[in-house]
Amino acid sequence: MIYKLNRYRLGHTLLEVIVAAAVLTIASLGIMAGLSGTKTITTSSEDYLNASTRVEQAMEAVLALPFDQFLSDVANNAGGPPTFSIDDMKLQDPNIGSFVVTPVLGTNNGIYEITAIADFPGSPGRPAFRVEMTTRRSSK
Repeated sequence: MIYKLNRYRLGHTLLEVIVAAAVLTIASLGIMAGLSGTKTITTSSEDYLNASTRVEQAMEAVLALPFDQFLSDVANNAGGPPTFSIDDMKLQDPNIGSFVVTPVLGTNNGIYEITAIADFPGSPGRPAFRVEMTTRRSSK
């Protein structure tokens, strides 16, 4: 038996191919967007880890100093609180770390609270964040 090709049947097949291509395109765009978001999350996680590690190292360096020497360094720093840099993040200005030294209220025995802070302002594709680590030391 010989079948005649129907021109409507051929057009219907072409329409199916176009719809299938459109569905695949939309699906692959969704996957690409997900991968792009994963890269942003990975980058921000690496930045936060580098900053956290550097804040911890800076705090350990402060704790290794005699406290009176650290207080005199803070008092002699006329440009503001002492700073530290975070070079691992490849920033234009890596000096995003600073120390804040405050006396603990209600005590007259020279107890101070020392906070090491890394304050990253953010950049395209890298969200802003702040890392803080606090300890207390006595001058006596």
